[in-house]
Amino acid sequence: MTVYVARSDADIALMASLLDRHRFYDRFGVWSPVIDHDKEVTAAIVRGLQARSCFELGCFTGPVMSLLAEAGVTVRGAEVSHLAFAFAHPNIRDAIMFGDLLTLDIDRRFDVVLCMDVLEHVSPLQLDQYIERILSIVDDDGYVYVNSPMWGRDHIFGVFEEPYLEEWLAVGDESYWRHWPCDDKGWPIHGHLVWASADWSERKFRYYGLVRDTATEQAIHQNLASFFKQTVGRRCLFVLQRPGNRRSSATIAAAMHTALARRS
Repeated sequence: MTVYVARSDADIALMASLLDRHRFYDRFGVWSPVIDHDKEVTAAIVRGLQARSCFELGCFTGPVMSLLAEAGVTVRGAEVSHLAFAFAHPNIRDAIMFGDLLTLDIDRRFDVVLCMDVLEHVSPLQLDQYIERILSIVDDDGYVYVNSPMWGRDHIFGVFEEPYLEEWLAVGDESYWRHWPCDDKGWPIHGHLVWASADWSERKFRYYGLVRDTATEQAIHQNLASFFKQTVGRRCLFVLQRPGNRRSSATIAAAMHTALARRS
């Protein structure tokens, strides 16, 4: 196995800059522009959160946004891939903003901020800044929905995959990990820069005042058990809210059951 070892912060910054310079994300691959069952499930989860508005970070060509817009949800998204704009779904093309979330001018807040397979692609040196920025655009009673690969056992979603490098085991939950498995071309697998355990990720969000709505997470898992058996990576999910969220977890969980009925 080829492993990129980021011994210093400069090594992390170097890899992040190389991914950008070589336009790693301007290609199709694991990022599909097609409206498939996966996208339909994601849109249903957002509706289950009773969203009237949704901001999607890393929306690519906007298949989820397109579904939400057709359902009457106000959408906006951010994307760094030039290719995504060339193939963007026509009904939401004007709702996609090109650029980095940290530098975009976003003039409103949203009921849901959606982060599907995106936060693992940002530099871990900047992850705190991204979380703070997400907080600034989510409504006080809103939700942040995160799907991202997280290793080890979680008390809600179980195990996506156990840590498989000795270096990861040595670090444990103290930090993110600086040994990154690479593909046959030498890039960190899928361009992932944040490799860490579920416990570490949960603590990171909690530090910034975002806690998990476990009742709603459980409702998602109950309804999508069959789906998650086929797409194991999707089970690594957090439904995050501020502690003072005035919306009832029981009500949202019930709405999620309704939204996801027959989606598994």
